[in-house]
Amino acid sequence: MFDLSIGTLWLGLALAAWFDLKYRIVPNRLTLPMLCCGLALAAIGMGRVELWISLQSVLLAFAIMLVPFAIGLYKGGD
Repeated sequence: MFDLSIGTLWLGLALAAWFDLKYRIVPNRLTLPMLCCGLALAAIGMGRVELWISLQSVLLAFAIMLVPFAIGLYKGGD
């Protein structure tokens, strides 16, 4: 079944792939709205997981990348 959450995901992934192929970077102006959209869909119950799980996943991903970024192993970007 095709619903809003899957359509939003595919649109975001298609845009990210296009930007990556054309400019070799996925801009923050795309990733931040996609993050917010995913959290909003989870908050209103249209996502695949609950809002709390989504927030935990975002925080875990941020925490995992924080140390490599702080010591210069990871330069940010996409």
